[in-house]
Amino acid sequence: MKEKNKTGNWLLNAVYPRRCPICDGLLSREELYLCRNCVEKIHPILGARCKKCGKPVGSEEEFCRDCSRTRHSFDRGFAPYGYHGELEASLMRFKYHERQEYAGFYAHAAFSYVGKQIQRRNPEVLVPVPLHPARQRQRGYNQAEVFAEKLAEEMELPMNARLIRRVKKQNARKSLVPPSGEKTWRELSHWQSRDR
Repeated sequence: MKEKNKTGNWLLNAVYPRRCPICDGLLSREELYLCRNCVEKIHPILGARCKKCGKPVGSEEEFCRDCSRTRHSFDRGFAPYGYHGELEASLMRFKYHERQEYAGFYAHAAFSYVGKQIQRRNPEVLVPVPLHPARQRQRGYNQAEVFAEKLAEEMELPMNARLIRRVKKQNARKSLVPPSGEKTWRELSHWQSRDR
């Protein structure tokens, strides 16, 4: 079975070559997630982190400036890398330009750098944030679902994208400006259990 899987992966990579998520260049067979040129370009967050969102903070700070001023709808965020420069461009390609193959890199990075923090919460299942059906048709896929699928593989957990669904369409989150944006975000984020 493993030999068949290797042949399938080789054929898949020949038809759809894997790309480096940082520079978007083609990866060689020896390069698992990043090309040789990009390995040294990115650096994980190793110092103090915000206790709410995971952004880097000064050693004396508990919360970043954003989390000190804004009430979020999530309990805790974890991030292996800062969101800027080449990583920001990479995430935009992953989200809006059909670079689903980047999910393996991001899932591996998340598991490597923050997997223990996630496992301490004893998750039973990973549930990606769903897109409204109209937005999913527009993008062609839900990057959160693609990422959650790969992260579930890394963590050996089940992933279920059908537990919840988005029932109201909302503006792109990046266009919501606090404090009115915060209210809008809460008002438009309604979820309906699939059990209903």
